[in-house]
Amino acid sequence: MKRLGAGECWLQTCLELYQLTLERAFYINLVFAAVTAPIYILWFPRHGVHRHQKILPRIRNLDWFGAILNAATFALFIVSCTYSGSQWPWDSGSVITLWVMTGVVVMIYALQQGTAFLTTKEDRIFPVWCLKSRSLVLLFIGTAGSSAVNFFNIYYIPLFFEFTHGDGAIEVAVRLLPFIFLLIFCALLSGALLSKLNLYAAWYVVSGVLALVGSVLMFLITTATSVGNIYGFEILIGAGCGLTLQLAYSIALVKAPAGKATSAISFMNVAQLGGGAVALAIAGTIFQNVGFSNLQTALDGRGYTSGEIRAALAGGYSTIISNSTEEVRAITSDSIGTTIASVYGISISGAATVLAVGLLMRWEKVKMA
Repeated sequence: MKRLGAGECWLQTCLELYQLTLERAFYINLVFAAVTAPIYILWFPRHGVHRHQKILPRIRNLDWFGAILNAATFALFIVSCTYSGSQWPWDSGSVITLWVMTGVVVMIYALQQGTAFLTTKEDRIFPVWCLKSRSLVLLFIGTAGSSAVNFFNIYYIPLFFEFTHGDGAIEVAVRLLPFIFLLIFCALLSGALLSKLNLYAAWYVVSGVLALVGSVLMFLITTATSVGNIYGFEILIGAGCGLTLQLAYSIALVKAPAGKATSAISFMNVAQLGGGAVALAIAGTIFQNVGFSNLQTALDGRGYTSGEIRAALAGGYSTIISNSTEEVRAITSDSIGTTIASVYGISISGAATVLAVGLLMRWEKVKMA
């Protein structure tokens, strides 16, 4: 058994403490849940659309089969992306089985929702009627694109600084602040000005342009790119993303027929949550596969195993990062930094989607209440 040196022992101890801190920090969710639970249980039901109906009939009328298929669709897709190439080869029977199962579940889900099998058209979990509205479909796609840009950058900006600058948890959080500040500010700005500047297609065009320019610039960064420049790129992406991240909810309420506002909001929720989840799943697959190839090529002939290379990409304890020469660490940092920059194709795609949606929308004004 290999005996760890003093430096390795120190790093392993730090990693264990860091993991323990994260595990304990997770419990803050329980505190928030306890505080907000009475609001959801006691107050919200009094103002719901079905508030005059009894609880048991409402529970029986839920689209349970559709809910299971919806959860299975996202779960299988994310698992398939996670294991493809990184854990199992793309041509392995396990990966092929996962993707076949994903495709089958998606088709069953689409048929079940389309035919309202084991439910009704009014109660089915996915608001199929929204697909008949050109405006709502474009709002859905635009929201998914904005969400993809948002989730991707929140995850990969800290990851870039962690791998290339050696920043810890607090430092990478600070590095993300330019993006977060502009995201929040522009989300509030668009909400406040929409009633006055209500040509909503223009908001999507501006949003797409800003996020696209910032994402392209991030795609071109290297480990030598100055931190100040990266902050500037973050600001562009955050501003662009923020302008349309929540905008579709207000417009959907105006576009939806009377009595169907709730399902229109649900439609946008699917776009926002689904767009981010799908973007991160695809980005993770690209990062693991491209990163492994890049790092393996960069460290060719130095005797590192596939497991050690994957451990370095995972950000955990790895001899490549913790117990190697300065030259090897520099090569590793450059290779992973280049990989993260290349994964910004996901952010570019999301921003381009927002821009395309803006150009395809009707250039009409909406009357906000």
